[in-house]
Amino acid sequence: MGIDSVLIYLVVLGIPISIFLILYFFSPILVKYYNLIWYSFNRKARITRQRNKESEGFSTGIVVGLLILLLFSVFGYIFINSLGGEHFTDMLMLNSQGTIGKYPNYVQIYQNNSVYLVIQNHEGRPMLYQLEVIVNNGTSNSTLDTLYFIIMNGHSLTIPVNYTFYSAGTYKVMFLLYSYDPHSGKFVYDNVFTQIPVSVET
Repeated sequence: MGIDSVLIYLVVLGIPISIFLILYFFSPILVKYYNLIWYSFNRKARITRQRNKESEGFSTGIVVGLLILLLFSVFGYIFINSLGGEHFTDMLMLNSQGTIGKYPNYVQIYQNNSVYLVIQNHEGRPMLYQLEVIVNNGTSNSTLDTLYFIIMNGHSLTIPVNYTFYSAGTYKVMFLLYSYDPHSGKFVYDNVFTQIPVSVET
């Protein structure tokens, strides 16, 4: 939830709570002033009987009003959460030491190389992901591995990826992330990816 949504939620929830506290703790005073106002406009009426009835009506009105405010708060909470802010998935690549930078861009053939991918779920719900590890040699792609995993909303997962080259050349190792769409029953590519250029020498 973004800062703007939090502020809106605080306003939506804060106003009913403030009114509830005022009515709860100051209802005798409010009843007193209500009766005084009623009396000033109804001097010739049957004051005693009417004031008792109006007081009862006022107390009933407080209960009904509080219920309405409670419902207003609940629906306000649901509405703000439905806005939810921007939903997205983020992917970050780390080196074998678990830090950013100093990736294995220059390697030898038969050398074992490794990186870590940190996937962060901010979609507002648990997500099933598919990660494809692809090597491009400039003319074609080959899939090294396909991984599947679930990440809860607001959580992240660190995935180690290992790969080895068996011939010299210039390559790109690409990491493409797909998310499962329950409506279509398929994994959908949401343009979440990262890649690393690699020069392999003998």
